[in-house]
Amino acid sequence: MHHFVLVIDDDRDRDEIYRHFFESYMRKNSVVITPVFVENPEKLYDELISLPFSAIISDVILEKTVEWKKISLFDMFHFLSKRHFKIPILLVSKEWDDTNFEEVSSLFEFDFFSNILQWKMFEKEKLDEYLENTFTLAINKYLKKSNAFSTLQKIDNEIIILHLSDLHFGFSDDQLAEDSLFAITTLVRTKFGENAPHFLAITGDITEHGLPSEFTHAKKWIQELQSLLSNPFTMIVPGNHDFCVPLSCATNIAIEESVGKFTADIINADLCNYSAYPFLDFSSSVSDVAFQCNDANDMYWFVDYFLTKGILFHGFNSSYQVRPTAVPAPAFSKIAISNIARSSLKFSRLCSHLFVVGMTHHCPFACFTDGMDESSMTSYGKYYGIPGTVKSNIFLCGHRHTHGFKTEDFTDFYTLVSRAPSPLKEVAGHTRGLNILRIYKNHSLNFNAVSSYRLCFEDSIPRIFKLKDYDF
Repeated sequence: MHHFVLVIDDDRDRDEIYRHFFESYMRKNSVVITPVFVENPEKLYDELISLPFSAIISDVILEKTVEWKKISLFDMFHFLSKRHFKIPILLVSKEWDDTNFEEVSSLFEFDFFSNILQWKMFEKEKLDEYLENTFTLAINKYLKKSNAFSTLQKIDNEIIILHLSDLHFGFSDDQLAEDSLFAITTLVRTKFGENAPHFLAITGDITEHGLPSEFTHAKKWIQELQSLLSNPFTMIVPGNHDFCVPLSCATNIAIEESVGKFTADIINADLCNYSAYPFLDFSSSVSDVAFQCNDANDMYWFVDYFLTKGILFHGFNSSYQVRPTAVPAPAFSKIAISNIARSSLKFSRLCSHLFVVGMTHHCPFACFTDGMDESSMTSYGKYYGIPGTVKSNIFLCGHRHTHGFKTEDFTDFYTLVSRAPSPLKEVAGHTRGLNILRIYKNHSLNFNAVSSYRLCFEDSIPRIFKLKDYDF
């Protein structure tokens, strides 16, 4: 996707510093960014509406000339707000002092105001790895918001979700992966149109061993798929293979007289989360949502960007990663589930108008058993039992490399569970493929129906089959 970033700064000497950063950013993130510099402050408002900007970067203190001094950040924000623009804005300040303090404080009322960074983060001689990463994370955050806004504009009376799982980079065949890219893209766009899919959902086991090199390979493949599909909004949850077992082992290494010794007990509990770091680094570069919670076992996310269209998403980790002698075991975190429940409660009065999609790697329902112990299954069941909690209409999972759609029935509703196979890993007795869900409005103002599809590579020939319609 080509991003335009508007730069508002009265110091022309800084233009080269911005260009230097964006060139570095593009090399590392496989994205095209064109910075547009406001040359004439009197034409600022013309510039604001001249292009579909993904983000705005503005200096806080604009006082180089009389014309620049006339610029009011509050007026600019108000101008954008009145036109319903949702362009995320990053302010840059040279010094933390009282200059423009009241004006900047007033900007916090605008939901698209994002952050303030110091100018030293940009300066070439100080653009060390830490500071560059800080700014990169900020820009990533804003471009992801921009992708949510562009997805919103594409959604009308239907939503297409491409559900992939179990890519297993490190095991899957490179040529197969390359061929699958174009087959998936061609079939999906031909069947569902140029705007499809709106969402790309990947339910874990992206890699075989959770190694950084495997995630690098996966990142390249997924970014190419995103580009071919016109950048659908992407959501990812980890699988048990996405935690790095060698890093998990560090928890059980004791240091005795400067020599490491493997033990049966966890000695260094504070190292537990490091096994998730390769996955989290990968996820931050390809996913449009960020995980919450400091403990990797309890990772979750909740997306309400699309509330105006009547759809919510949530996802969480279903693998307990600290198992030094094996890949993580399936387990549902009560903390993650409680946080999702808490996030959903504020929408309880809208329950009848919302369509909710949940994601994990392992299936939390009895219709597909994944070896979950009863306490784990019960903990997710309790989420459904909380009064006012927004229940999932659809739940996406993977893990077993098998294809299927099943319903989990409750007293007054049901959840449609989509289990996706691997599109890349050849497994005896299983056909490669993925699932597609078309959510639409059936004689209703709200999304209330789903058509399920299967894209499979049977006999190496890719085809899409429509399976069944569901009403909610």
